[in-house]
Amino acid sequence: MIEGEIAKKCPEIYEKLKSLDTNVDWNEAFSHLEKLNWLLPPESILHVLQNAFKLIDDVSVDRFSIIKLDAVKFHINSLVFNLCTQKKNLKRFVDDFSELTESMIFFRTHFSVPVTMIEPLFCLISELINTCFMHIEAQFLSTAKKSISQHLSDLFYNAYISPVLYELSQSQKGIELINKYPKPRYIYIPYFSKVPNTTNRYYGEYKENLKHGFGLQSLTNGDFYKGEFFEGHMQGKGLYFWSHGGIYEGEFKNGHINGFGTEQYASGNTYTGDFLNGKKHGRGEMKFSNGDKYIGEWKDNYMEGEGEYFWSSGVVYKGWFAKDKRHGKGEITMDNGQKYDLEWDYDELV
Repeated sequence: MIEGEIAKKCPEIYEKLKSLDTNVDWNEAFSHLEKLNWLLPPESILHVLQNAFKLIDDVSVDRFSIIKLDAVKFHINSLVFNLCTQKKNLKRFVDDFSELTESMIFFRTHFSVPVTMIEPLFCLISELINTCFMHIEAQFLSTAKKSISQHLSDLFYNAYISPVLYELSQSQKGIELINKYPKPRYIYIPYFSKVPNTTNRYYGEYKENLKHGFGLQSLTNGDFYKGEFFEGHMQGKGLYFWSHGGIYEGEFKNGHINGFGTEQYASGNTYTGDFLNGKKHGRGEMKFSNGDKYIGEWKDNYMEGEGEYFWSSGVVYKGWFAKDKRHGKGEITMDNGQKYDLEWDYDELV
């Protein structure tokens, strides 16, 4: 019955589980999928992510676990990606991230086995956390002043390396572990400085070692991309989230915004139309946050060429533009319907 429920609610996961060589504990798989809201969009992303941490904390190198499946990791990764568009919840989760990792049973239970036998489990836990939560890397780095990988390495050192430091120093394998997980160093960084994230984190499909297909990319400047890749570049349909709050949805080519799409600016303005190398170029419509609207031609991000500008007051201008200004002949229609044929020189009446 439980196996049938999994097949019904998560057919893709069920087929993957059936294809595995190892024996599957269907009761455990059911429990894990239930904690992850059956891989459906949850009402509370934070709650599901906290459960994901618990599953990672309970993982084993030899024992099967749902959290090891790529489809499950990708689902959690997508939830984190969506969380990054919710500034309030993102800040809350990043603030809790250190506590969630530090309170993991793995870092609080010091196994009575050699560290060399524990390290493979730590590597698995570290890989799962980095894969699932890579999109908060820039925000965590800014808050903690160190990367997620360094944070986990520090926890491993404090829990397992430090208590047996002398014993480890007596063997070549132990020395290698000491060098791999050095003593944590805390460096003061002034509050006004900005710590760069030196890695672009990617999770998605590959082809011949190149990003190819669907993927999610977390960039060094705090921006995020979710969409299609072609031979290592953003290409096809996608969503781009700027760290300052703007969002673009549309076409990409050769790693740039190219083609037709919609950009929502942090200011509240919205543009729908043609883009060339990230700039408004071609024909498009801009709706301004103050109620104004422009429909017409664009060049290098400027209103340039023939177009119509509609003021929220009811006045309409139809004519020529250059560098965002009325330039050339045009017609003004007042809010009472009266029309005037006039000529402008960069917004100055001729």
